[in-house]
Amino acid sequence: MNSAYLPTERSTRQDFMQVHRSVMLAVGETMVMIAPASIASAIDATDFMVDAGGAESNVASHVAALGLEARWFSHVGDDAFGHYVVRQLAERGVDVSTVVFD
Repeated sequence: MNSAYLPTERSTRQDFMQVHRSVMLAVGETMVMIAPASIASAIDATDFMVDAGGAESNVASHVAALGLEARWFSHVGDDAFGHYVVRQLAERGVDVSTVVFD
């Protein structure tokens, strides 16, 4: 890394990233969230929405959305929910190559 880089008025994020390439690594759990699709109570609901989230994976997703490199590491179940979580994060641009299925 070139520690002598000083931004100028014309510097862009790409200029900075060429000099300071780094990866944000998030380590932690992510949950599958199941919630009623409408404001009806969960007891009366017949339609539900499903999503994946958790502090670490949310941060990784937002970092990736900014165009920076983000990686998420965790262990997930080798089941439908585990594969759903990994697929959701990958679709958001997060590197999930270090995830362990168990």
